[in-house]
Amino acid sequence: MVSAVRYLLLLCSFLFIRPEASAQDHRWDVRFGAGSTLLTLHSRVIASVEGEVNFTLNRYFTLAGSVGAADSDAGEFSPKITFLRSDVGVFISPFTNQRKHDFRLGVAGSYLTVDSPARSTVTTVNGEVVHATYENERRGGFGGAVYVDHTYTVTDRVLLGLRLAARAYDNTLESNVDALLRIGLRL
Repeated sequence: MVSAVRYLLLLCSFLFIRPEASAQDHRWDVRFGAGSTLLTLHSRVIASVEGEVNFTLNRYFTLAGSVGAADSDAGEFSPKITFLRSDVGVFISPFTNQRKHDFRLGVAGSYLTVDSPARSTVTTVNGEVVHATYENERRGGFGGAVYVDHTYTVTDRVLLGLRLAARAYDNTLESNVDALLRIGLRL
């Protein structure tokens, strides 16, 4: 996870180095984010990263595709959990995308793969857990996502934003809530 954050910081540093800005309107942008994800099934908050590509249709609508990953540390009685997800969705800017500030709401279809351990054996002494072993279990499934985004245009091409997202999946998977700080570049 530390290497993913380092890679993200290195990538973000290149966003401030830009070629000559053209007069054309940039319809494509890429955004990278890092933050926290609350996994509701396990009641754990873990670090997460996300990458997203956006295509602006007009002042009101944007299409987006994103990939996100999260990874937790393993503790004595809280095993390691990782997930990888992909979303494809549409955003609406109810106050129009006015270049400096873009507040938008979105919905998406989502696919999630979760690697989480299932407790296989537990040893207790006087009702207290003294040893637990886990077997890794991989699950995947489809779901939906709801987004609230705010993006501020720092320069003509550099974006800074905040994303709140909630995702729900079928009965066997996690639902999760994200809070991400994001940086982006108009292409």
